Amino acid sequence: MLNWRPLPEDELAQFAPWGGGWVERALNSTGFERETSTVELKELPGHIQKRIEEEMPNYEKLYALRLVADKH
Repeated sequence: MLNWRPLPEDELAQFAPWGGGWVERALNSTGFERETSTVELKELPGHIQKRIEEEMPNYEKLYALRLVADKH
């Protein structure tokens, strides 16, 4: 997985002078992490469930065309 060193504190202030928030979390990050939580479709509001069901065929077409890296 892709990883990196967090931004030094003096440089962090340049990008997030107000402190906190998603910008600071991003700049302090050290890599991508896998999402560990999931939500069941039935737990979502009805209008969201409907939209997902309508768009799933489009998603599946795009997913079939995705780029996959070699595992060498």
